[in-house]
Order: sequence, then structure tokens, then C-alpha cells
Amino acid sequence: MIIKRTNTHSRKLLTNVTFFALYLKKKMDFYYLPGSAPCRAVQMTAAAVGVELNLKLTNLMAGEHMKPEFLKLNPQHCIPTLVDGSFPVWESRAIMIYLVEKYGKDESLYPKDPQKRAVVNQRLFFDQGTLYQRFADYFYPQIFAKQPANADNEKKMLDGLDFLNTFLGGSKYVAGDQLTIADLTILATVSTYDVAKVDLAKYPNVASWYARLRKEAPGAAINEAGCCLLYACVIHPSFSLSSPTRPFPQTNTSLAQINPQHCIPTLVDDGFSLWESRAIQIYLVEKYAKDDALYPKDPQKRAVVNQRLFFDQGTLYQRFTEYHHPQLFHKQPANPELYRKMNEGLELLNSFLTSQFVAGDVLTIADLCIYATISSYDAAKVDLTPFPNVTRWLSKLRKEAPGAALNEAGLEDFKAFLAKFVQPNKLNPQHCVPTLVDGDFSIWESRAIMIYLVDKYGKDDSLYPRDPQRRAVINQRLFFDMGTLYQRFADYYYPQMFEGAAENPDAYTKIGEALGFLECFLEGQTFVAGGDSLSLADLSLLASLTTFEVAGYDISEFKNVSDWYGRIQKIAPGADLNKSWAEAARPLFDKLNPQHTIPTLVDNGFSLWESRAIQIYLVEKYGKDDSLYPKDPQKRALVNQRLFFDMGVFYQRFGDYWYPQIFAKQPANADNEKKMQEAVAFLNTFLEGHQYAAGDQLTIADLSLAASAATYEVAGFDFSKYPNVQAWLERCKKNAPGYDLNQAGADDFKAKFLGGK
Repeated sequence: MIIKRTNTHSRKLLTNVTFFALYLKKKMDFYYLPGSAPCRAVQMTAAAVGVELNLKLTNLMAGEHMKPEFLKLNPQHCIPTLVDGSFPVWESRAIMIYLVEKYGKDESLYPKDPQKRAVVNQRLFFDQGTLYQRFADYFYPQIFAKQPANADNEKKMLDGLDFLNTFLGGSKYVAGDQLTIADLTILATVSTYDVAKVDLAKYPNVASWYARLRKEAPGAAINEAGCCLLYACVIHPSFSLSSPTRPFPQTNTSLAQINPQHCIPTLVDDGFSLWESRAIQIYLVEKYAKDDALYPKDPQKRAVVNQRLFFDQGTLYQRFTEYHHPQLFHKQPANPELYRKMNEGLELLNSFLTSQFVAGDVLTIADLCIYATISSYDAAKVDLTPFPNVTRWLSKLRKEAPGAALNEAGLEDFKAFLAKFVQPNKLNPQHCVPTLVDGDFSIWESRAIMIYLVDKYGKDDSLYPRDPQRRAVINQRLFFDMGTLYQRFADYYYPQMFEGAAENPDAYTKIGEALGFLECFLEGQTFVAGGDSLSLADLSLLASLTTFEVAGYDISEFKNVSDWYGRIQKIAPGADLNKSWAEAARPLFDKLNPQHTIPTLVDNGFSLWESRAIQIYLVEKYGKDDSLYPKDPQKRALVNQRLFFDMGVFYQRFGDYWYPQIFAKQPANADNEKKMQEAVAFLNTFLEGHQYAAGDQLTIADLSLAASAATYEVAGFDFSKYPNVQAWLERCKKNAPGYDLNQAGADDFKAKFLGGK
């Protein structure tokens, strides 16, 4: 175990971490920051499956995540990143899934049952895209940009808590009555809310779930310890630290060589590097867990876990950071709107926790991931009482979660730190699409659905390989799609479209960076997750890129991305549907917002929303094989990573840049444009040496990212600067099933909303 921190609080925390590590069995390099909710979620998952993490404390301020060696591991240069042998994976939820699928003793944390898994996936995506995202939207501007609190963002954040509170109604956990990784990821997010002093008392379900999870979640102590550190080092002392995944100028090369995304946490397992906390969690469970309890193999159960992981990344944790970071790092006053959004994320989590755990009645990596987040909320004094399911779950996790003591250990310092600087549907309670209903089982969040479909219905594992490393790569791409690529698309376009916000140039730049990452991923690869066949990662990213294209975002500068996009559009199953649905969605764009979105799928009584969760579900339940969403833990992890990247970065940044211009008639924002370009750059990096987003095989990650890329393309985004993305997009156009539908939808979006641009 390598530890490089020397301050008193860090020594105390790391002593606990070291002690805990003695109980683990398998060492994998894990690039992380103790205060990061996503990192904490992965650590809880690792504790749950009994694997050892070789902790690699990553100094983002020093630019360690930009080192060549880290960039080689993770071109998105973000944390957490896990390296298992020679296999790297990032995005916390993708990692969580990987860990459970490869190392879990059973499937309890990530059920194999398609419906149960779909719910878990749904919660994962809810965490990423809503609960965490809204926390970040509200807090981070205050922490890092010293901006005043935004009342609208606060409301949205609180709406997220309301959703969670609803999810937890009648359930012990966020995805049912069994602890899953969805609970872990949302716990990490909600704990971050707590640390930021978001009042959880208003959400009784969330509050009770949170209280329970703080005690029951495996690795809960790790989450608490990280929360304490977050409070002491980030929120309390004059907003002095960076966001867990904030990229910084390259000043250090060690981490960058391992993780091209130069971010933490990053895990290195015998030469295999992986980052993004949730992707690491999945990897640890899939490779080292004795069973699949933490990350069930059952398609529906796994889909739910994935959904919760994505929810943690894109919503629960994101909103926590958006609210706190501006106050911490930019001396800005608290933003009421961001605070509201953070609470909204908690509400969503509360609604998910109608069972014992976030993804059902069994503890999964989703619980560990969310536990890390929720404990941060708790440490930040976010009022969890209005979310009873969350508080109940949190309390349970704190008692039962493996490693809970480590999570809890750092909360007090984090609370003290925050105190000084931070101003205080039956089928689908998150009421978003896509939502899939399979019988009496409902699941939402596209990537969670994609996994579910492949796990339950796939004829083989080509879309989501059983091989742990292949699966980890796919999961990584899925999470990258959700949390980076798609997220940055939305960050740039959506405020302009739905809130009348002015164009944000930085947000636009981040989109390009995300595409650059994808360009890197596709370098020398036919598919986004590598390999020789399409996977879920390709499908998910295809969907995202289609949206990019429909919005007129030009991905031509990203050659790999563009080529891949073109290929996937031609070979991806259902590519024509992807295109047509993109076109059909245009009339609805004026009503879109980060949480209340479509698509929603109803499969014989089972409802599911969030496109990527739906994708996973469809592949796991109906896929002839697992090619689109490989069962192999590593391959699946990469697909998941790309899915999360698409949702949270790639597509998100497109929306952040374009939507304010389209729907609020605001001028283009250079910052948002830069962020959008950055997202494309990330994708370009991911595609380096690969045909598709998660390797050389088309997966749902490609389909999801291709949908986003198509929207970029129709919006006039120049992919030529990103050769990997451009080449990938072309491959998607040729190879992605149903791509003509994706293109048709993108064209319709362009005609309706971008006609004058």
C-alpha cells in the first residue's frame, strides 16, 4: 500500500484505511481522493467483496492526474481509477459493477435477475445524473467559483432528494429490500449532502436509509472517513481544495501515465489501471468477490444497481459538488437553486429506497457508492430528515456496510470544514425516460437498462462480455458517457435551452475535452471499449453522439470519434431507431431538464427510464448474446464507464452549451463550448487505438455515445479535430444497428431547433 499524505488528519484517516486494508485479499491500484464520494463508493464496494486496494492518493492540485503514465491508464484523467492487473477502469459506478461481477461472492450487491439489476442500474444512473449532479450544480459554483448560492439549483437538488425519498418509500434500500451497489453509490452521495449540511430530516425515507446505511454498509467507515476529510480539507478551510474530478494543468506525470484522464480515484491491479469510483467498484466485485451479491448477475437486479450508480454519479454526487464547490473554491455564496437541486437528488434517492437497499433488498456496490455520497451530504449537514428512506438506509449502511467505519471516520473533520464555509410515479418515481417495464419490473436510466437487457436476454456476452477486464472497460465507457461525454453536452446546452441561461464558453470547451477523451479511447480501436465486436458502450455512446449531431455539434475534428460514429451508425442494432427517436424527441427539448427526461420504457408492466439503463436492460433481457454489453467484468466495466461518461460529460456538456441558445435565446457561452470540446477530446482519447468506445467491439456504450455524437454533429460540432471520435462515429454510422433512426432523429432535432445555426 502506497500512502503519500503527511498532514495529521490524513495520517489518522490513512491509518484507518491501512488497518482496513489488512482484511482485504486482492491488491489493485486505486487512484483516489479520500474525500471524493465516488472514491468512497468504490472503497465500500471493495470492502463488500473483500478485495484489497493499493491506495494511490492522487494530488489533483499537483497535476498528478495529468502525468503521462496516468493518462495512459485513464485518458479522461479523473478519479476514481482502478487498475486490476493490466486492466484500468474509471468512473465509480462502472468500477463498482466490475468489482461485484468479478470478485463478488454472490450477486446480492448487483443481482443477476434482469429486473432487479435494472432497478439497481436505474438508481446508479439516477445517482450520477440527478442526485450527485444536482448536488454539484448547487454547491460547486459556490465552492470553486465563489459564486452566490443559486436558488433554482438548490430547488433542483432538493427535488433530487424528494425523488430518492420516493424511491425509498416502502423499501429498505434504494433498489428494493436488499443492499446493492446502488445503495453504496447513493450512500456516498447522500453522505456528501450530509457533510454539506443539506437537511436530510425533511426526507424521512432518505434520513432513515442514510442512518441505517452508515451503520450497515460494507466499508461504511471508509466513507465516513472520507467525508471527514472532505469536510476538513475542502469545505471547511476556505474552499482550498479541488473537486474530486476537477482536471488541472499537467504538472506531474506519474498518475497521468496510468490514467490518461488524470483523475482519482484510480486503481491499479497488477498492471491493470482503472479509474472512476463506480467502475472500480464493479470491477472489484466482478473480479474478486466470492459471489455476485454486491453486483448481481441477474439482468434486472444488475440494471437497478447500474441505474443507482449512474444516479449517484450524475445526480446525487454531482449536485453535491455543484452546490459546495463554488463556495469552497471560489468564495461564492450558497446558491439556493443548487441547494434545491441537491435536495431533489435526495428526494429521488428516497423514492428509490422503497426496499432495504438502494437497488433492492440486498446490499450492492450501489449502496456502497451512494453511501459514500450520502455520508458526505450528512457530514455537510444536508438535512436528510425529509427523506425517511434515505435516513433509514443510511443508518443501516453505517451499521452493516463493509468498511463503514472507514467511511464514518473522516466525517467529523469534514463537517467542521463545511460548517465554516458552506451556506447552508409508480413505475418511475424519478419520472424520467428512458424507462423500461419488463413484466411487473420497471427500470430506468439507459445504461442500466442496456446492461439489464444483455444480462437477461442476450444470446451471448458479446455486447457485455463476461470477462472482467473487458466488462470493466465497457462499464468505464458507459460511465464516461454518462458522467463526462453526455453530461458536458448537457452542461453546455441545457441551461440555455431550459433556463434561459447565457452561453457558457467553458462548458462548451469541456464538451470538446470529453470528445477528446473519446478520441483517445478510440485510438486504434474499432469499438469504444476495444475488442473486435460491438458492445453496450458503443450503443450508449452512439445515442449520445447522435444527440450531438442532431444539435449540430461538429465532431469532425475528432477523427477517431467521427470514424467510430460513422461505423456504429451502420452496424449498431437499432441504429435506425436511435436516429428516428432522436428526431422525434426534438419537440420535447423545450421541456427537458436534467432530471425530468425521456425516454421511458414500459416492458409488460415494468417501467424503466434513463436511456442507458434502458439500453442495458434491453440487452440483458432480450439480447441474443452479450456482445453489446459483455458479461466479462473488465469489458463490462469499460462499457459502463463510457455510458456514465456519455451521460455525465459527453451529452451533458452538449446540452449546457446548446440548450440555453436554443430555448432561452441566449448567446453562446465560450466556457461551455470549451467544456463541450473537452468532452469530445476525452472521447477521442478513449478511442485511441480502439475501434469503439469500450474497445474493438461495438457495445451499448457506442450506441449511447453515438446518439450524443449525432446530436453534436447536426449541431455543427467539428469532429475533424478529434480523428478518433470522427472515425468512430463513421464506424457507428456504418455498423451500429438502427443508426439510421438515430440519424433521422438528429436531423429532425437540427431542423426543429438548430435550423438557423
